[in-house]
Amino acid sequence: MRAKTPGIDHISSKDSYAEAKAKRYRHEARDYVNERLWLDFEGLIELAAPADGKLRKRAESVAAQIAGNFENTLALEHTLASNCALFDWIRAGAEIGLEKDLYGHFDAFMHFVAEDVRRSSRGLKVDILGPKRTIEAYEKHDVAVDGSEQNYRLDIFVECRSIDSGDELELKPKSSKPRYGRMFTVVEAKKTNSLIEVHNACIQLIVYMRQAYVAQLNRSFVWGITLCGDAVRVCSFGNDHMLASREMKLTEKEGRARLIKYLVYWSFCEVHRLGYDPTIKWLSGPECWQIEVPVLSETDGQRSSARTALFYTSECLVSADHLFGRHTRVFLATDITPKHAEDTKYDKCRYVIKDSWVEVAPATDEDEDMRDEIRHLRKIRDKLEGHNDVAGCYPTIVAGGRVQIDRSDGKGIVDDTTASMLGDIFSTIFAPQESCSSQENSSCVRDPRMIPF
Repeated sequence: MRAKTPGIDHISSKDSYAEAKAKRYRHEARDYVNERLWLDFEGLIELAAPADGKLRKRAESVAAQIAGNFENTLALEHTLASNCALFDWIRAGAEIGLEKDLYGHFDAFMHFVAEDVRRSSRGLKVDILGPKRTIEAYEKHDVAVDGSEQNYRLDIFVECRSIDSGDELELKPKSSKPRYGRMFTVVEAKKTNSLIEVHNACIQLIVYMRQAYVAQLNRSFVWGITLCGDAVRVCSFGNDHMLASREMKLTEKEGRARLIKYLVYWSFCEVHRLGYDPTIKWLSGPECWQIEVPVLSETDGQRSSARTALFYTSECLVSADHLFGRHTRVFLATDITPKHAEDTKYDKCRYVIKDSWVEVAPATDEDEDMRDEIRHLRKIRDKLEGHNDVAGCYPTIVAGGRVQIDRSDGKGIVDDTTASMLGDIFSTIFAPQESCSSQENSSCVRDPRMIPF
């Protein structure tokens, strides 16, 4: 257990609760960066790439075209494009006067890529090989987030904008103002590219991402972007990893091309590559969340990839407000398909859903894993079945198991683990020590279950 940070647990009379909470978040974020950040991680872009091979090939082709278009425009002595200030800035050597000057230049870069992504979608079926969305900045910079208890101002608020109804990503809530519920990522800018400033940018990103986890109940991991001087880094924050790519300089052709590839990959990729859980969806009609829960066989306890039960909720009792750990979320839910928002309120809910990441044993020892809460809940139910004198005094499991999703990488439906989520880079992050080379890597698995309320 990490020692408490001096001075954080004491709230003085002049400190409000929100101020003390913000101070604690920042201290924790600083510890995270010092202890966990993997800077200049090679291969992070693989996590953003579409899992489907054909879709990835198409995205790479579009990214190469956009990169070529950008370089051709930059080579012109005079640019008539609306983002000509960006090109003039790069031609002049990217001199930086004030930090806020960076906001418009990076926004213009993203806008250039988004416009070309839209053009690449013309004449294509979006749900097959076309881009599903564009990655764009909110119209204003240095903005406060609507509905947040913290008085943070985000340098550049970035969101996904659907090109067509073929994009299955629907975020809550619909709003014209920036809200954590609709945020894809944030760009945190610093004037210089010193190591201290890079760390400070990551610290601030962590504070924002905690808010995203609270607001987005279907978020598995989050992306972040640092803009320090002319150097851009893409970051990934999960329940057990914190990675930052090597820098991509806007003043260098190679850096611009790699950043364009990230933006295009995100435009084409599946929703789970963006960091969203496809088994938890927002339904805009009844304004609630739909959650798929695995159903176990009552005879042998085996999982079936084809069997899931649907539950609906608008009541979150426990939110995942930490960056690392189990990311436990607890919901009140109903199994009756709702028609109106009132149908998922607490007085209509009969079930409790617990959704969390838990550490699991290797697959060969799965049946003997004593950490499996599902097994314990089933055992409690079976042992006490028929004992009417204790009925209603203990939780009774109805459904539950490891979440399974189709990662579209040719492997079919698989357990939603950090190993399957991170793919090939998992072994790089969690490579076993030489003295333990015979042991398999442990991973975390999504493990929701449900009991009657």
